[in-house]
Amino acid sequence: MINCPRPSHADYAAKLLYGDEASKSGGGIFSGRMTAPLCIAGSIALQELNKRGIQISAHLKKVARDLRRFLFRSRSKR
Repeated sequence: MINCPRPSHADYAAKLLYGDEASKSGGGIFSGRMTAPLCIAGSIALQELNKRGIQISAHLKKVARDLRRFLFRSRSKR
Protein backbone atom coordinates (compact mmCIF):
# COMPACT_ATOMS: atom_id res chain seq x y z
CA MET A 1 0.00 0.00 0.00
CA ILE A 2 2.84 2.41 0.75
CA ASN A 3 4.16 1.99 -2.81
CA CYS A 4 0.80 2.82 -4.41
CA PRO A 5 0.25 6.55 -5.08
CA ARG A 6 -2.85 8.01 -3.46
CA PRO A 7 -5.59 9.21 -5.83
CA SER A 8 -5.76 13.02 -6.24
CA HIS A 9 -2.40 13.53 -4.53
CA ALA A 10 1.04 14.38 -5.89
CA ASP A 11 2.61 11.09 -4.78
CA TYR A 12 3.11 9.82 -8.32
CA ALA A 13 4.58 13.12 -9.56
CA ALA A 14 6.91 13.27 -6.54
CA LYS A 15 8.10 9.72 -7.21
CA LEU A 16 8.81 10.57 -10.85
CA LEU A 17 10.66 13.77 -10.00
CA TYR A 18 12.52 12.77 -6.84
CA GLY A 19 12.59 8.95 -6.88
CA ASP A 20 13.06 7.30 -3.51
CA GLU A 21 13.94 10.67 -1.93
CA ALA A 22 10.29 11.76 -2.18
CA SER A 23 8.44 12.00 1.13
CA LYS A 24 6.15 8.99 1.57
CA SER A 25 4.29 10.63 4.45
CA GLY A 26 2.52 13.15 2.22
CA GLY A 27 4.74 16.03 3.25
CA GLY A 28 7.59 17.61 1.39
CA ILE A 29 7.47 20.09 -1.44
CA PHE A 30 3.98 19.00 -2.55
CA SER A 31 2.36 19.43 0.84
CA GLY A 32 -0.37 21.99 1.40
CA ARG A 33 1.96 23.81 3.76
CA MET A 34 4.24 24.49 0.79
CA THR A 35 1.62 24.86 -1.93
CA ALA A 36 -0.43 27.63 -0.31
CA PRO A 37 2.46 30.10 0.18
CA LEU A 38 3.77 29.40 -3.33
CA CYS A 39 0.33 30.09 -4.82
CA ILE A 40 0.06 33.32 -2.84
CA ALA A 41 3.54 34.43 -3.92
CA GLY A 42 2.72 33.61 -7.54
CA SER A 43 -0.50 35.59 -7.35
CA ILE A 44 1.31 38.63 -5.95
CA ALA A 45 3.99 38.32 -8.64
CA LEU A 46 1.37 38.15 -11.41
CA GLN A 47 -0.37 41.25 -10.04
CA GLU A 48 2.90 43.18 -10.01
CA LEU A 49 3.75 42.06 -13.54
CA ASN A 50 0.28 43.06 -14.76
CA LYS A 51 0.79 46.55 -13.29
CA ARG A 52 3.88 46.82 -15.49
CA GLY A 53 2.05 45.61 -18.60
CA ILE A 54 3.60 42.15 -18.59
CA GLN A 55 1.20 39.26 -19.13
CA ILE A 56 2.08 35.62 -18.47
CA SER A 57 -0.05 32.92 -20.12
CA ALA A 58 0.21 29.31 -21.16
CA HIS A 59 -1.83 26.66 -22.90
CA LEU A 60 -1.75 22.91 -23.08
CA LYS A 61 -1.50 21.54 -26.58
CA LYS A 62 -1.10 17.83 -25.92
CA VAL A 63 -0.81 15.69 -22.79
CA ALA A 64 0.00 12.26 -24.13
CA ARG A 65 -0.41 10.32 -27.31
CA ASP A 66 -3.28 8.40 -25.79
CA LEU A 67 -4.19 9.94 -22.44
CA ARG A 68 -6.66 7.21 -21.51
CA ARG A 69 -4.04 4.50 -21.93
CA PHE A 70 -1.57 6.51 -19.80
CA LEU A 71 -4.05 7.21 -17.01
CA PHE A 72 -5.74 3.83 -16.80
CA ARG A 73 -2.91 1.37 -17.36
CA SER A 74 -2.80 -1.51 -14.93
CA ARG A 75 -1.29 -0.89 -11.50
CA SER A 76 1.24 -3.69 -12.02
CA LYS A 77 3.00 -1.53 -14.66
CA ARG A 78 3.38 1.50 -12.36
